[in-house]
Amino acid sequence: GDRLYFKEDSYNKELSENQKLHWCIKRREGNKKKLNIFAEKPFVLTKLWQKKELPKKDLTVYTPRKLKEVSFDVVDCDCEFNNGTANRVGLNGVGSVLKLSPVDCEKIDVDGTELNLEIKLRNSVGVEVCRNGVYDGMIGKDKKVFGNGEIKVNIEGVNNKYKFI
Repeated sequence: GDRLYFKEDSYNKELSENQKLHWCIKRREGNKKKLNIFAEKPFVLTKLWQKKELPKKDLTVYTPRKLKEVSFDVVDCDCEFNNGTANRVGLNGVGSVLKLSPVDCEKIDVDGTELNLEIKLRNSVGVEVCRNGVYDGMIGKDKKVFGNGEIKVNIEGVNNKYKFI
């Protein structure tokens, strides 16, 4: 549809108000809006010597089927974007996995450290992958084309990986 909604599952564990999902919508240049979703209340201050742990929880975000852009800014989590259409899909962060299946898009950007991109492709689609950074024990740039190269995938950063399913 044309609505966005989300749900949080904490596996029947009671969450404090600070541990619950928090969100806000920010206006960007022009008339664009950005939805920010936080796993917990942002800027909760704790003493440096305290170990701060969140209980295990899952977040499901239901979006309209056609979007111009979807971007994930993440740390140490798994994300899935299923059955969506977006001109651009982005993954930024550290130590996370983004699974796309099947997604109609023109461009995928990955930027960060230890990020893994898994793309399930339709049979008729090809991909052009451009890497820049530290990967496979080397520093530099490379480019590989699979099929017709219809989807452009840019991967930058350190030890980022990709695979097509």
